[in-house]
Amino acid sequence: MADIHESDPKFATLGVNKFRCFVVDTTKSATSSPAGQNVVCDGTVPAWLSVVPQSRTGWDGTSVTKEGSKIIPDGLLTPGSHVQYFFRKSHAIDPFLRFVTTPDTTIITPQPDDASSTDKLRFEHFAVLPDRWKSGAFGGQGGACMLYVDLNDRRGNEGVFVSTMDSIGATAISKRGAHNGWFAPGTTNVATWTYASDPSVAVSNKNSQPGTTWDMYQVKASESLTTSAGQPGNRLANRANMGFATGKESRQGPTPEMLRAYYRVVAILSGDLNSGVFGPFVNRSQNDIALLNDFLTVAGGTTQPRGIFIQGDGFGQSEKATGLNDFQHMAFLTDKLGVIFRAPSYQSLSGNINDCADVLTTSDLTASADVYGVLNTCTFSNDVYNRNPALSESVEGAFYENVGLNGPYVSDVVKFPVPLRNWIAATSGYEIEHLFTRFCVGVGEGSCPNFGLGGRKGYYYHVLNKVFGSICQLTGSSSVCLDVPQTGPGQAFVEYFRIANSVMRQAPSTVRLGIAQAGRVRVQVYDVAGRRVRTLADRVFPAGEARLDWDGTDDAGRAVGRGVYFVRSSNDPGTGRIIVLNR
Repeated sequence: MADIHESDPKFATLGVNKFRCFVVDTTKSATSSPAGQNVVCDGTVPAWLSVVPQSRTGWDGTSVTKEGSKIIPDGLLTPGSHVQYFFRKSHAIDPFLRFVTTPDTTIITPQPDDASSTDKLRFEHFAVLPDRWKSGAFGGQGGACMLYVDLNDRRGNEGVFVSTMDSIGATAISKRGAHNGWFAPGTTNVATWTYASDPSVAVSNKNSQPGTTWDMYQVKASESLTTSAGQPGNRLANRANMGFATGKESRQGPTPEMLRAYYRVVAILSGDLNSGVFGPFVNRSQNDIALLNDFLTVAGGTTQPRGIFIQGDGFGQSEKATGLNDFQHMAFLTDKLGVIFRAPSYQSLSGNINDCADVLTTSDLTASADVYGVLNTCTFSNDVYNRNPALSESVEGAFYENVGLNGPYVSDVVKFPVPLRNWIAATSGYEIEHLFTRFCVGVGEGSCPNFGLGGRKGYYYHVLNKVFGSICQLTGSSSVCLDVPQTGPGQAFVEYFRIANSVMRQAPSTVRLGIAQAGRVRVQVYDVAGRRVRTLADRVFPAGEARLDWDGTDDAGRAVGRGVYFVRSSNDPGTGRIIVLNR
């Protein structure tokens, strides 16, 4: 709710009269017996206010007030409504030259004055779901099939998801820029864009909701355990013993009937949050678990099976921790998603300290069992799962790179529908912003139209079609290839080298090369003293990818000692590192 300020020149005209509340007997507490009857809010003015001088009470002599009048009154907005807005602060001396806006509408990202938001928005916005303008009755292509829930507010997931869905044809070209205020070709770097540099990027005339085959639901301040607003399950919250807060609870979320009536797939991205993702728990009664259980299992509304897609590098951690005190959270993981949470950190479990780790998909998750790359650093941790063997329809959808002694490491789990459990689920242990092309080259959006090499774009295209394609068509055809705008430098394909199995315990370490143009490439291994111990290659390579294995021996075939070794390639200025432990 946002109020009309008392200093607004239209306050007297637009303000709505509401009864003030008064204490009947000032010698008693507001909650004294009989309960609640010592406070009246029906226009009655207690007799004592006519006796005590107004100079002492501060009362202005009226039983009503216009304070708290909403800028947008209840009932004015209908499903499909969408409001874009920004805040403007100006100096009284010169309001036309001395002013700032939040968000800053002349840039895209980051927005330092908007809680350091990286959601890639020129405007703030809110909407009323479902988006009825997508219905054929209003000229749309049909109601949205999927509801995307942004559970990583202001931290970037929204911008990346929207750009990805734009690029795989899940958003009609005419709708791009509808909610975020910009439309950019893939050559535009939105992190450095300004309105002055290229006004054509700015979109200001599309006041409508995002997406074509999908709607978006936002949870504000979702990273906060106690101050978030709009959790999906807030209509199912416990309303008991609310006292004076009775009737003031949030009803922004859908009822179970609403969710089942309009959508067949729910996609929930929790980003890097690793606590408080789903309610209920202590101090948060919004019951997201009950809402999603109903969506997956209850008949009525859209046709079953329905589906759920959850992606985030701390979702499993959060549910495991919450489930220690509330078993329904653990039951949701095992019984609905077909997942058993194994570990909170792939890096710690595997010992793989490469900044990028392979994600090797199976044909149950993507049509051609593609390989992607996921960031793997100590500043966050990727969840590791196992499939629940009690559900025969639960299968491994993808694995992290298998290094160390504790593998394999499951990154994605897919649960297919069976008569007894007629729903579909896919769960990923990493977040969308950390998903790239293999070896995490550039931003990982890859080339088009080869979606198999297209990083997160290819991942989303294949997963939405392979896992959820039987429910509804969410993407364009495989020949469709739009552009995801760049978010930083270095996105073009460049020559590179990456090291797999960098901690050599048993299997050899592998040097993978990306070669833009055919030519001579030299790859050598050095010890910590800078002495060359092995030349892995010194020859002409064709353009493309190449693989070189090092088994831990020097040029003479002798095994090197335990320790750290460095790899250098003539086609890349960087240095790779291999730790030999199998001696």
